[in-house]
Amino acid sequence: MKHFRFTFLILCGFYLLPYLVNGQESRIFSGDLSAFPTELSAYIQKNVNSESQEALNRFLTLWTVDSAFSQSEQEKIVATSLGLIRKNAKPHPHFTHYLNFLTTLKNSPDKLENFTGWDKGMDMLLGEKRITLQATDRYMVFIKQLADSNTLYRTATIEWKISQPKYTFIVDSTIRIIVKNTALICNVRNDSIEITGTEGEFYPLTTMWKGEGGIVTWERAGFKKDQVYVRLSKYQINMTRAEYTASDAVFVNKLYFDAPLKGVLTDRVKYNKTPGDADFPQFDSYQKDFRIKDLYKDINFEGGLSMQGAKLVGTGNREKQAKIFITRRDTLVLVASSNYFAFKSDRINSSTAGILIKLKKDSIFHQGLALSYIVPTRELTLFRTDDFTSESPYYNSYHNIDM
Repeated sequence: MKHFRFTFLILCGFYLLPYLVNGQESRIFSGDLSAFPTELSAYIQKNVNSESQEALNRFLTLWTVDSAFSQSEQEKIVATSLGLIRKNAKPHPHFTHYLNFLTTLKNSPDKLENFTGWDKGMDMLLGEKRITLQATDRYMVFIKQLADSNTLYRTATIEWKISQPKYTFIVDSTIRIIVKNTALICNVRNDSIEITGTEGEFYPLTTMWKGEGGIVTWERAGFKKDQVYVRLSKYQINMTRAEYTASDAVFVNKLYFDAPLKGVLTDRVKYNKTPGDADFPQFDSYQKDFRIKDLYKDINFEGGLSMQGAKLVGTGNREKQAKIFITRRDTLVLVASSNYFAFKSDRINSSTAGILIKLKKDSIFHQGLALSYIVPTRELTLFRTDDFTSESPYYNSYHNIDM
């Protein structure tokens, strides 16, 4: 008997739950437009702080004093407020974020055209049971930031924004905004990265940007914007991160190459003390078998190439190392082999290189020395490091001894 009574109570609770929820809504908001300001004030006071009070005051001024909202807009605001209550929205932060956006948008009439359709997104989020209150709140924060400062995503450490306030809201199976011809900028503290002349779609629920086209320059690494740059094709950015990678990018470096190269771009916000210290942007060419004659005077190069910030980098691997060939009076005098050569305008460096010094038919060889070559003076320095391979002796085939 007790079991039957317990089951009966559970069933009653289950079937009565929608009515209890509807009752909760009507106790907070009756649906009467004239009563809404008073009802909203009473609800906000249940969990008020300085931010929520300020948001409420600005909104009530627009509603009651300025009569800024039309009747249809008022009806929509009340209906949305009821939808938020059904999602168990709290006075703060949820209603604070909602009121802040309404106030921002109403005070920026020039932006209203761009926000056509934002409310359809709100309706979709409130009507879908699978959509969480947290996701709905993120959407409200996103809309306010977009209206405030063209910001797509912002946290305490990262901000992604577009340069111009022209966009279109699209709501179908998801929510996205379409942006044409903009600069896309990521700020982290006092540093930033930028893609100019791009376009794309931003998905606020997943914080993903799907872009196409655009230019990334090496200006922050000390190069002129028309000297060293990349043209992007299609790319994606997870805007919770201050970095991205783009395949099939076209790299132009007028200082070293006659023709563009195709490869992968990686860019990241990183502090540089000077332009010469810059490690980004980075471009890695798909081609791994370059042969460049006179990369510097009397120096030829074979291997892969990438541009890492201020440095042009010669790259190799276990199967095939990169090589530089130094000649004097058209005679080969030294071959250096390494997985990494850093090329700057005035120097070449490698932390570990195999060195072959040519002596007519003989040679002097060492498997692991650090290399530094000063371009203006043509001064070459080879020295040992703490690496165990560097401690091995030179092999001299001319005298047939180890040195």
